[in-house]
Amino acid sequence: MVDACTVTAQPAAQVYDPATDTYTTPAGTLRYTGPCKVKPRDNDDQVVDAGGQTVSLWPYVISVPMTVTDVDLNDVVTVTASLLEPAFVGRSFRVRQVLQGSFLTARRLSCEVQET
Repeated sequence: MVDACTVTAQPAAQVYDPATDTYTTPAGTLRYTGPCKVKPRDNDDQVVDAGGQTVSLWPYVISVPMTVTDVDLNDVVTVTASLLEPAFVGRSFRVRQVLQGSFLTARRLSCEVQET
């Protein structure tokens, strides 16, 4: 794995501050930081029509070591380094599926690009 990333659990809800009359999103809990591999999903990508807009579901697969077991749906993966694709650095992805299996060589995370 020649890339590096962090995986952060997102808080369940925003927090209301009555002093400022605003909502803020607390920082997420860091679940993992270390090597990863980012690649586009195969050509069998699932495309759906959502509200009159065509949306591609889970267009990326991000692999982390099998020892990483604390990744959950809606966690955010942020690429922190990439040897072969510098455009990925700083890009964030939302986890939509965590693939598990007895003979996998890496923990594979089906992700979509995180909207900013």
